[in-house]
Amino acid sequence: GNNLSPTRGVSMLTGKTVSSFAIVMLAALFSGCEANICRHCELNNPLKACGSGLQCVDNMCIRPEGNVEGECCDRGPAPCPAVNRMMRRYKTAILRHTLFPPSETFIAEQIRHLSGVDVFVLGIRFQNTDQFQLPDGRVINPDATLGGLAREIIYVATGRSSILDRAIVEEKVDLLHAHFGVEGLYALPFALRHRLPLITTFWGFDATTTRPRLLSSGKPAWIRYALFGERLRRRGTLFIAASEFIRGRLIQSGFPSDRTIVHHNGVDVTAFTPARRGSEEPTILSVGRLVEKKGMEYLIQAFARIAGEVPEVRLEIAGDGPLRPSLERLTSDSGLSDRVTFRGSL
Repeated sequence: GNNLSPTRGVSMLTGKTVSSFAIVMLAALFSGCEANICRHCELNNPLKACGSGLQCVDNMCIRPEGNVEGECCDRGPAPCPAVNRMMRRYKTAILRHTLFPPSETFIAEQIRHLSGVDVFVLGIRFQNTDQFQLPDGRVINPDATLGGLAREIIYVATGRSSILDRAIVEEKVDLLHAHFGVEGLYALPFALRHRLPLITTFWGFDATTTRPRLLSSGKPAWIRYALFGERLRRRGTLFIAASEFIRGRLIQSGFPSDRTIVHHNGVDVTAFTPARRGSEEPTILSVGRLVEKKGMEYLIQAFARIAGEVPEVRLEIAGDGPLRPSLERLTSDSGLSDRVTFRGSL
């Protein structure tokens, strides 16, 4: 439908619309096994070179119930494996190296609200499992052992892991979804080897950080992305940007506009109940990591101006990060220590 248009994107505003992300994934599933095959036939292009009652999907003519009838296209290699999966529930594998840092509730919540598909997670290690309700998964270094560390180093350096390869096969994965462009580059060889569509979602730094800064970061995964990111741009199935701004930056850096869409984060509005206004003191709540790009110092400076006019107002800051000491000093120097509370990571 029109809501899958690359220019319009998909909006996720309530818990119910979170399931629309499953539609995006299924669309990618049928867009082709690799970037260079299965382009001649497209989903919802019925009867193209097919007989009556058949539908053209991924170089095959099929009946609605999924019975394969024969090839319908004159180009492309062997039929996509997706045709053989049509009679069962689809499974998507989420790839993120660390599952998950405390600040990545947005990814965990998206996974939790997916409907219509089964979800499996892949990565290097689990983290904060008491905070996040994760589905089943497989990681390279589950117990922080010496052997696990060796496997992790090999994976980060080469992008290869027999553990993840086996998991993809054993779990009968239909689609790979990598979070952040760095992970997308690591996921690409797995997608190509197993002939799976690959979705990569970009959340910010992976679209805005310059190549020189990536190279000078000292992080092997970032350096690898700076050197070989062109491979992902060329062969990834679909690229999702969390905002129009990020999509624009991706296109400026060479990502194909026809395969780069916007899909906004959703908010479960039923999880929040506004308090009744009464005699309680007015409170401003800010949630975010205490890092430079979040602009917390400007929040405190703005609050100082408000506090001069509204003596009873308070500021609550939920989040942690390297700038916490300097932000606490700024609060103290502004005479706001009794009206600003740093809650830390919650």
